[in-house]
Amino acid sequence: MTHRVLEAAERLAGEGVEAQVLETPWLNPFDVGAVLGGVRRTGRLAVVHEANVTGGFGAEVVARVTEAGAPLLAPPIRIGTPDVRMPAAPVLAESLVPDAARIAGSVRELVKG
Repeated sequence: MTHRVLEAAERLAGEGVEAQVLETPWLNPFDVGAVLGGVRRTGRLAVVHEANVTGGFGAEVVARVTEAGAPLLAPPIRIGTPDVRMPAAPVLAESLVPDAARIAGSVRELVKG
């Protein structure tokens, strides 16, 4: 997802929205300090992952950040695959995975509050 997130960040930068991108490829060990640093700086958190939103990596990241008492200006968001069965056809599966446009749109809404 990193390349898609970076593309979304570039789109947002063109609109005057600065997005910090932090890649955290696993939960153990998890660099909660780095994530908290970004949250303290921006007051917002958007987690992007390829898995289903419910029960996915993003849910754990949000839980750890909120449990640490991060000062959020808006509720955190999780951007992932909708909670549906992943189709076997690659073209259909690809249509469900977040792309740069969807990521940028979700972050844009998060920033607007």
